[in-house]
Amino acid sequence: MKGLSSSQAEAFLKQYGLNIISDQKKKTFIQKFFEQFNNFLTILLITAAFFSLFLGETIDGVLIILIVVLNAAFGLYQEAKAEESLSVLKEMTRTMVRVLRDGRQVEIESKFLVPGDVVYLEEGIKISADGKIIESINLEINESALTGESLSVSKQIDEEVFSGTIVARGRGLMLIVNTGDSTKFGAIAKNISEISDSATPLQKKLEGLTRFIGIGGIILSVIVFLISILEGSGYFPAFLLSISLAVAVVPEGLPAVMTITLAIGMKTMAKKKAIIRKLSAIEALGSITLIATDKTGTLTTNKMQVKEIFFDNTTKSQISNLKSQINSKLQNKNIKCLEFEDLDLFGSSDLEFNASKLLLLDGILCSTASLVYIHDHGSWDVLGDPTEGALLYLAQKAGIDIDEERKKWKLIEEKPFDSVTKMMTVIVKNNKSLATNHSSFCFSKGAPESIIKTSNQILVNGKVQQLTDVKKREIEKLVAKWAKRGLRVLAFSYKSEMQNSKSLPAGRQGETNSNLKFQIESSQKNNIFLGMVAIHDEPRVEVKEAVIKARRAGIKIVMITGDNEKTAEAVGVSSGIVRYGSEILTGSQLDEYSDEELLKILPKVAIFARTNPFQKHRIVKLYQSLGEIVAVTGDGVNDAIALKQADVGVAMGRVGTDVARETADMVITDDNFATIITAIEEGRGIINNIKNAIKYLLSCNVSEAFALIIGLILGLPTLFYPIQLLYINLVTDGLPALMLSFSPRDPNVMS
Repeated sequence: MKGLSSSQAEAFLKQYGLNIISDQKKKTFIQKFFEQFNNFLTILLITAAFFSLFLGETIDGVLIILIVVLNAAFGLYQEAKAEESLSVLKEMTRTMVRVLRDGRQVEIESKFLVPGDVVYLEEGIKISADGKIIESINLEINESALTGESLSVSKQIDEEVFSGTIVARGRGLMLIVNTGDSTKFGAIAKNISEISDSATPLQKKLEGLTRFIGIGGIILSVIVFLISILEGSGYFPAFLLSISLAVAVVPEGLPAVMTITLAIGMKTMAKKKAIIRKLSAIEALGSITLIATDKTGTLTTNKMQVKEIFFDNTTKSQISNLKSQINSKLQNKNIKCLEFEDLDLFGSSDLEFNASKLLLLDGILCSTASLVYIHDHGSWDVLGDPTEGALLYLAQKAGIDIDEERKKWKLIEEKPFDSVTKMMTVIVKNNKSLATNHSSFCFSKGAPESIIKTSNQILVNGKVQQLTDVKKREIEKLVAKWAKRGLRVLAFSYKSEMQNSKSLPAGRQGETNSNLKFQIESSQKNNIFLGMVAIHDEPRVEVKEAVIKARRAGIKIVMITGDNEKTAEAVGVSSGIVRYGSEILTGSQLDEYSDEELLKILPKVAIFARTNPFQKHRIVKLYQSLGEIVAVTGDGVNDAIALKQADVGVAMGRVGTDVARETADMVITDDNFATIITAIEEGRGIINNIKNAIKYLLSCNVSEAFALIIGLILGLPTLFYPIQLLYINLVTDGLPALMLSFSPRDPNVMS
């Protein structure tokens, strides 16, 4: 296999373009600038400025225009600063890939990939284009960015893989089929661009208020103009008075007060790990009535952890209070399987009859995952399958140096996990031959039903016993109990060289080398059942309190996830979103209902499971049609359409994809649900302050208008000229209004 030649790659690059997602409807600087004028109040001010210029009041007109332009420039600057903060997050998305070009491996930036390229896949690699598998060695892909499903998917030759997904385990080769906008990733981005932005509740109210002020000001100005003419004033003085009245009615300081207040709020939120990309998003945040959140990484830590262990006929639960550093000792001495007297766990002669040690060793050796230390974050991360990573974390917390332990064992043969057997098997031999009778082991791990089916014995308290039908039913009941709680269950079994030798026909016992081959061929039967672990994605500890706080504020929280309903329910219960037995709708059930039927059901549902991107978008639209102001959280490409539809789209900064972050109105840099509630609280405080400032400014403007009208009625000279009114509105009234917007937040704003 030679791959493309350099000349072919260059030609295809010209034909298909760079492997990047086009910025759909990307706005120019000029477009962004003029967007700042997209409200009736600003249009009213500009109209007043042109009338002033028309009447020869150049200073008045220029001053009003200057105020409007400076206000727009300030708003544009603040949004640009937010984009700059976001660009820092984007730096980590630059991807390098290994491809086959001119018959040799070369490393290129992913944007230069073209259809026909052959790309090397290995654990941890982010796939940068759509294609099909042409070589697969234990290859599994994590497609959660597209589907929302947290479990990895096995990929065989000729099966499709998609841009934005990650190689969870194994290795292989893929042939690039589609790049850039032609990828599934690109198709979703295109759909996003077709969704228009909606006005925030405050924007709608201000729009109505300014229209009322504008129309009222025009009517009053016309009346004043006519009265002045009837009283014998000249046309110019009458027109000047009417313009003065118009200027008096319009709160010129309001746009500046609002922009400065929102900008300061944006800066405050950034310090609290919420990057606001649009000033208007702060207004919407203060009005949120419903949060539609995803599960993985938002309500949970996105780190699989062992919750419970079953071995020696006993369940050990509450795996907690463990030191996270390597070689740490166990704090909770009630967890029997982790009670080790020394760190050289597998050097003792009783290894073969110690279920706890064998179970941990099984999890370490029957695995392709590894733990890597991330210096930037000061924490450990999983490279490979997250579920296997949970087993490694468990062993690490027990005081095992994973890498050192693996060095003690030589991998003789491996039978990878497949969808038929639902188990993985390895044969390993101890490099130091710790004991003559058990230097080689055959370890298996997988679905409980598969491990139970291939086992006829069980290790209990150091003794090998028959795995009776009664015992099997007891284990199956425990599996069902764990599954109901949304836990993922893995079971473990083993054979030792000694056990296998005993099962050999007479005359063949003692044939050590042939025993290894015999073991792998017979790994589907006569194994010894070791035990099981229950794994789940730990909910964030701060989520429950945040949910309670949101409910007190009258905010409803629903979960929309691609995971199955049992897992979703378990996370929902632990997070405080629902109780067990609450109504759950799946994606397939959603498709059975019309929009009219769903509108009646939605108020009763708090969890939507097994949903796809378009179903999530539909749910958000329906909630909006019920009058809800909706915030949507997400991190994957699959979330982007709903993020765009939402009144406030909230993307995750750490694990979020480019499309999600670019679509969102707000980016949470710590991927924490509680930060969203904090941002809403800030938003409500800011909105209250803006409302107080508006009330103050309007009361001042109404007073000025009445003064002018009363002066006209009494036949007094013009009390205020436009330039004087501008000074009053901007300085005398504007500065106190600005101070009002800085008032401390009401402590009961979330009640």
